[in-house]
Amino acid sequence: MKRYGFHITSLFLITLSLVVFLTEISGSPVVGKVKEVSARFVLPVINLKESIFIFIEDRVSRYILLVNLKEENISLRRELETCKVEEAELNTYKRTLNRLGKELGIESFKSLYGIIFSRIMYYDPSGLDNFVVVSAGSRSGVERGNIVLSKGGVVGQVREVYTTTSRVITPLNSELNLSVLLESSGKAYIYKGGYPVGELLYVNKKDKVEPGDKVLYRDPQGRLPNFEVGYVSSIEEGKNPFFKRVYVKPVISPRNIELVIVLTKGKER
Repeated sequence: MKRYGFHITSLFLITLSLVVFLTEISGSPVVGKVKEVSARFVLPVINLKESIFIFIEDRVSRYILLVNLKEENISLRRELETCKVEEAELNTYKRTLNRLGKELGIESFKSLYGIIFSRIMYYDPSGLDNFVVVSAGSRSGVERGNIVLSKGGVVGQVREVYTTTSRVITPLNSELNLSVLLESSGKAYIYKGGYPVGELLYVNKKDKVEPGDKVLYRDPQGRLPNFEVGYVSSIEEGKNPFFKRVYVKPVISPRNIELVIVLTKGKER
């Protein structure tokens, strides 16, 4: 036990001596001069290192910012190009409507029918294209029964109206019934929707109908131009002794369009 005490005491004394020795050296003029000379060489290196670090950090931050701005500019450019194309299509619709109004002797087509430009938001998921959902609803003035057009043809008729959207049944839907006329004869019929073709109802066997004849929408009030619904694809004699079956292929394929026009009632003359 005494031996261990001796060793501990010796270690303590040696440690104390080293502390005193180092303290005296650190306080000596020689050590101070060495410190001063070292500082003159070391401090510039440290400052240069810090400057280089700040410079690199600044350049990296600028590069990241420029990359983000470039990606954002590309995205905005694409959106702008899309908007230009859509604006051009809308202007084409407007010019077409104005031309039709002039040809029919109508002072203002818009005074007869309200025009709402919209876009298809949702297609029939079944693949039968029985309906589409457009981005215009009661808030825009859309009402049940309004006719929906695109590219000079009938897309369908509004069946359900919500606040900001509407459900439009297409000529491929068996629920759709439209008053139409045959362009070749000017005779009126009822078009009943169907997939993949619709049908003209109550076509007398004596009526002259040929494949390829255009079937046009007939406005019951006589104020709307005769936009195309489809064309006669085939004719069958059928079992009925008085009427023949006339099938009509719709002219508009809903999945091939995006922009549409909804015709509301407008102002009465």
